[in-house]
Amino acid sequence: MISRVKTTAFVFISICIGSLFSVIAIELFLRLRFGRSMDLQMEMFKYAKYLKVGTGGVLPGHRHRPYSKRHLMGVDVHIDKEGNRRTLNPARGDLNSSVFDIVLVGDSFTMGWGVDESHTFSSLISKYANAVAANCDPGYYFNVTNMGVGNYNSMQSYALLSSKRRKISANLLVLVHFVNDAESYKFSSAGFWERESYFYNFISSRLSRKNTLPYHHYYSSLYDQPDWSGNKQALLKLRQLAKELTGRDLIVFLLPELREISRDNKLKNAYKAREEFFRFNQFEYFNTMGILRDASGGYPESLWVSPADSHSNKKANIALSRFMFDKIMPEVLPSKCLAKAENLDPLICPHCGGQMRFLAVIEEPPVIERILDQIGEWCPSPPPRAPPAEQEWPKGCQIPLSYHPVPDIA
Repeated sequence: MISRVKTTAFVFISICIGSLFSVIAIELFLRLRFGRSMDLQMEMFKYAKYLKVGTGGVLPGHRHRPYSKRHLMGVDVHIDKEGNRRTLNPARGDLNSSVFDIVLVGDSFTMGWGVDESHTFSSLISKYANAVAANCDPGYYFNVTNMGVGNYNSMQSYALLSSKRRKISANLLVLVHFVNDAESYKFSSAGFWERESYFYNFISSRLSRKNTLPYHHYYSSLYDQPDWSGNKQALLKLRQLAKELTGRDLIVFLLPELREISRDNKLKNAYKAREEFFRFNQFEYFNTMGILRDASGGYPESLWVSPADSHSNKKANIALSRFMFDKIMPEVLPSKCLAKAENLDPLICPHCGGQMRFLAVIEEPPVIERILDQIGEWCPSPPPRAPPAEQEWPKGCQIPLSYHPVPDIA
């Protein structure tokens, strides 16, 4: 009898030890497997684990961890000492130049999820504005700050900005409002496994896929709430805070779900409800649907970070940043620079947003033909068409005048 008990205990302990080592082995494997990946759910888990810190049960609920960095969704993400994603502002040439501070707030789109630092909204707008200022008024310098944080709604954006109001230097405040920013925020305390384990989050993310409401139903339901779960009031407070900090009105850019930018999209009611709120309350806002539709060329997926992640990629961010810059430049540029700003695009690289320069002017037709032929763009013009055959006018035909006849005056 005693021998049987010992045998059973030994088997039980062996199973427990074996299971423990198996879990540890799987955990280590998943850490290696997802060290650099494009899996949206696992990358979001890593973002929360390594780059975020809780705020003790008060809004905004979480914020970026200062001096942190991680490779997420194919790019390196660096958080500075203030808890903002690093913006590649050009070097300030003249230390005596007048500094104009632009602050961008919003969620993961503003933060630049899935794009490198040179292609976030803040870096591109800074590059465009400073390129124009350098050509027309070197005494101006534009400093752009990226205060976007992933998974933020409007209440959290307001709470973050309000908590930092004494540290912020801002001349213009810009809100990038994504369609799901009307969702509620529920305080929750994550357990040890949820915070630390790759294995736990891998399993839970796979199980949650089966029980998740289709995104278009979920987004539409957000705007069925009378106050958008408190986000309407947060937006009004954010505008008031912008006026207090900058003396200017808040500028808002409305971002759609990038899977739903066609004319027959499934979120028409949500888009309409959102825009009606901003129009009724007389916000200075701009809808980016048209610019994204044009940039996609009929293929919305060309604007996504990955086939499973519809965050805006480099291509989309360049189009959006140019649009944003065009709309805010009357606020940020001296009046004498506005005319030059209209000629900015020809020397802005359409791929990386960098400043280009002329290398040569080619005028010889044979050289032009050879270059264009090598890149498959040579399309010689067709031969001139013969003039139309002369025809006799029908008798009694009159040509209606498009102007009032005036007698000749000698």
